[in-house]
Amino acid sequence: MRAWLFLIVGLLCTGCLDQSRDSPTLKDVIRPEDPNSARNAQAQAELVALDDELARNANLPPPARRERELTLEPRLEKVVEVAAGTRMENKAVYYLANWRYTYRDGEGVEQLLTRLNGLSSPAMKSTGVRLRVLLLLRQGRVGEAKTMATALVADVPEFSPLLERVLFHETIGASAPKVTSRNLTGGPDEPVTKRAETWLFYLFVDTIDEASLFLIERYLDALAVLPADQRRLVCVTFESNLLSATTRIRNHPRASDIDLLWASPGDNGNATEWRTAWKLPSQNPHIALLGPGPDRTIMAVEVTPENLRMLLAPVPAPKK
Repeated sequence: MRAWLFLIVGLLCTGCLDQSRDSPTLKDVIRPEDPNSARNAQAQAELVALDDELARNANLPPPARRERELTLEPRLEKVVEVAAGTRMENKAVYYLANWRYTYRDGEGVEQLLTRLNGLSSPAMKSTGVRLRVLLLLRQGRVGEAKTMATALVADVPEFSPLLERVLFHETIGASAPKVTSRNLTGGPDEPVTKRAETWLFYLFVDTIDEASLFLIERYLDALAVLPADQRRLVCVTFESNLLSATTRIRNHPRASDIDLLWASPGDNGNATEWRTAWKLPSQNPHIALLGPGPDRTIMAVEVTPENLRMLLAPVPAPKK
């Protein structure tokens, strides 16, 4: 769901390659008579340069990082072309698939993952299956995603957090949990039943930092397709620095559109209650859209700002 996951997952998967930049150079491990040695070397150079660029982007403020990453598709397509038929093809294909999952709403991802699975090298195939599970969840195919995730985790236990994502998606259609917490911006301590707005949008974050504030801004923009009295963003933070979180939100130019609830992480706090009641995956951010009515049904989870805008936009009246 997050935009910056493209960068994080990409860098984490660098170590899955047959050859890392800390390994011997290609000329040390590829025989001179190997006809693919030149292509392998070129593909390696392209991917090392790409990884270096992603690492530099990681140090940018979130808006600038997103702007840079939005322009990467032609570069990634070129790397895939250069890497075709080399040992680097799996990484190049995965990078492009992950970019399209993040920034093209999954367009073309299935074909790329099928290509990745058909490559002879086993490196990154499990990571590709993980991405396919996330794609299935986004498409609403939760049962298929659960079956695939269960098999993947049995084979690669390190991917066990994926089952948490499946469990969170299984809450769609259920009534929203009613957890009472201190509202740091002066609103009701239990918005599910106390807020009158038609739609409530819950955003769960660990801390109120630059990345969280940027995410809040993007979702506020998406919610703005509705009148102010029909939507409310409720941010739930697990931050221990209460003063910092409160100050950052109260100083936000759109603070009047935000409820900030504190899921206290201390020994006497209720952070565990929040995670258990909402079946939250262990790593935030996560989101849930609550619909109208007394039961406040969970209508969607992990929806992107772009899709949220489309889901909530009023349907134009038919022309007479």
